[in-house]
Amino acid sequence: LDRGMRESAARSAALGKRQMQIDVTESLSTADWQEAIDCLVAMQLQSLQADIRVHNAVISACRRSTKWAEALACFEDVPAKDRTVVTATTLLGCLGDAGLWQEALHRFSLIRSDNAANVDPYMCNTVLQAFKNSGKWQWCLWLLTEMSHSISSNSLASKSRPPSLPPPDTLSFNTVIGSAAESGRWQLAFDLLRVMALQKERPNVRTFNAAIAACAEASEWQRALLLQQELPKHQLKPTDVTYVSLLKAMNSANELHRSLKMLKEMRRENVAPGATAYSGVIAACGTHGKYDTAKGLLDEMRQFQVESNAVVLNAAMSAFIKCGILGDAYQIYYDMSKQQVRPDLETYNTLMQSFVQQSYWEGALHTLETIRSSTQDPDAISYTTAIDACRKGSFWQEAIHLCWEMRLQHVQPDIITFGATIAACAEGARSDGSGSWAFALKLFDEAQLEGLTMSTPCLNNALQACVIASYWESSLALASELNGSLEYVAPDLVNSNLQLAALTMSHQWKHALHLLKHNFSQRGHQIDASTYNSANIGMPEPQTELVGGQRTTGEEDTATGVQEFREYLMRTFIESDVGRKAFFSGDHVLDLHGMSLSSAKMALQLALDDAKQKPRTLLIVTGQGKHSTGEPLLKEGVASMLDKLQLHARAVAGGFYVQTWRGKRPKK
Repeated sequence: LDRGMRESAARSAALGKRQMQIDVTESLSTADWQEAIDCLVAMQLQSLQADIRVHNAVISACRRSTKWAEALACFEDVPAKDRTVVTATTLLGCLGDAGLWQEALHRFSLIRSDNAANVDPYMCNTVLQAFKNSGKWQWCLWLLTEMSHSISSNSLASKSRPPSLPPPDTLSFNTVIGSAAESGRWQLAFDLLRVMALQKERPNVRTFNAAIAACAEASEWQRALLLQQELPKHQLKPTDVTYVSLLKAMNSANELHRSLKMLKEMRRENVAPGATAYSGVIAACGTHGKYDTAKGLLDEMRQFQVESNAVVLNAAMSAFIKCGILGDAYQIYYDMSKQQVRPDLETYNTLMQSFVQQSYWEGALHTLETIRSSTQDPDAISYTTAIDACRKGSFWQEAIHLCWEMRLQHVQPDIITFGATIAACAEGARSDGSGSWAFALKLFDEAQLEGLTMSTPCLNNALQACVIASYWESSLALASELNGSLEYVAPDLVNSNLQLAALTMSHQWKHALHLLKHNFSQRGHQIDASTYNSANIGMPEPQTELVGGQRTTGEEDTATGVQEFREYLMRTFIESDVGRKAFFSGDHVLDLHGMSLSSAKMALQLALDDAKQKPRTLLIVTGQGKHSTGEPLLKEGVASMLDKLQLHARAVAGGFYVQTWRGKRPKK
């Protein structure tokens, strides 16, 4: 009797412990990582040995919170002989979710080498997902290839020998095709679909959705449509995800009319378009300037009671702004609260960009303050747009302050931000002639030190700031980097013109002539009015070249260099489209529109020299200065030159009538 009682008590204790293990495992299925760890520690303090199911539940809890270090520690606490496929797979998933694909690969390789029989399809798919999460499409393809090789190797191996890896299933292919889509490799997605057919693995709608998404990323809308047409052959129907990817492909390829037809097709196929589908098409309407179509789509959403969200309303705002209908864009913003849609950061950024577009810089800066006072934090786009607004308002100091504030708020400026701030400094040099050029150079250097890929507009803005401030040494130093460290910056007409301006300002006539003669043609530049404006920035007046007395050798060389440069400039001006547009030999009209004062004087001298051969009355068109904000007015400068030449001129609206002879008119 005593022995029976003891055995009964022992069985009851064992059953109690076993039931406790079951209860703990169930409770841990929804616990967070800290509760799971605490429960495991409590069991150890009570001398209760946690079984493998408890450890698996703890590792799963750590995975839900991406606590990979704690999951790894729990895994290591389990004796190797007690670990199951679930234990290893859960750990691999946790490592993959944390972006630790190398560690996941290392652990997978150890498991594979120790006991290949423990590797099942779910484990392989978990490792594939880890590669996909980290954007490692090459490793996804490698593992899929290893799994595919097992199909052919199994037919040659003995039946008793376990396969090295299980063959890929549909989920395996879906993961790899999805990785190819995210990396923009649509050809790879197509090839994988063919491999599936060869391996007699049946694709599902997710397989096609992933392949169509790959085509959408590459704007291959024709191939995306071909894939859609394959769906019925596999007894599959397109889903809303399928149509969203198709719409994205057609919108990015500017096939708006096909996108509109696709929306109608969705309703015919009983797939109700949601806000995501509408948002892409509405955004495309803005790109094409189709205001009425965009507004009609918004009305259609209301008609079919499609719930609006911030994404679609932001797309509508942006579309209306691009179409120039700012009032409707602002109305969408004001009506968001009525639709119980909370404005997000993109809403405010879109609003700021519209303010900058219409030069309402105060509104843009006020919107930035609204973002700061809300629960959202400004991002790089917010700050860059605000900096551009400062440029419009000539507040270059505030632009620099915002660029510095970004880093204090842990928002990293990109090259567009630096370019906008440097442009604000250039505008400051133009408006008040202050020392903003030095800040422009400092910001340019900072962008390079931070390892950002330099852009051509960024360099051009820095060059412009230095040229406007007449700091030609810094301008030439920047221009010299075009052929040096700035490998991603291509010489364009703007920076070549600014380099030419710096050379003329520094009176380096031979270098300026070489740049104009050789470098412009080598760089494929077509000389335009801006080139002549730049060339004339440092050009001395013809009558001031001879001062009287005997020149020194240096002065003689300078005078010769100026003369050679001027003569070449005159010849190219006559032969260029700019010169032909301004004046024809024997013509009675000289059009100086679009020229700087110095270029206009050169053109006027050319016209007057031509008029000496055949004296006549010239109509000189200067305009009324509507487009010359911050620049010397052409009419005033031309009047001064005519006065010095002692030519009779009669001012009219927008120009002069000039008598090109002195005294009595010569006989014909």
